[in-house]
Amino acid sequence: MTSEEYKKAVSRVGLSQIGAGRFFGVDERTGQRWGSGESKPPQSIAKLLRLMMHLKLSAAELDDVLAGKLSLIVKKQPKNERGA
Repeated sequence: MTSEEYKKAVSRVGLSQIGAGRFFGVDERTGQRWGSGESKPPQSIAKLLRLMMHLKLSAAELDDVLAGKLSLIVKKQPKNERGA
């Protein structure tokens, strides 16, 4: 994930770069480094951001899902519709 992709993703899930650092449990400066291109976010962070964007899930909503306050229902497409 490039720094531009990271910044766009963070914004789309409702976070600032500093807020993203807190959300992902890293030093605030680390989130800023990912956004500036000084370093790349780990693949696990990039995957989670992509999943959140795909599901149109904000950081606050993900916290609610994980706390059991919000239900998340994901419908799977049949294989023939996934291009598999």
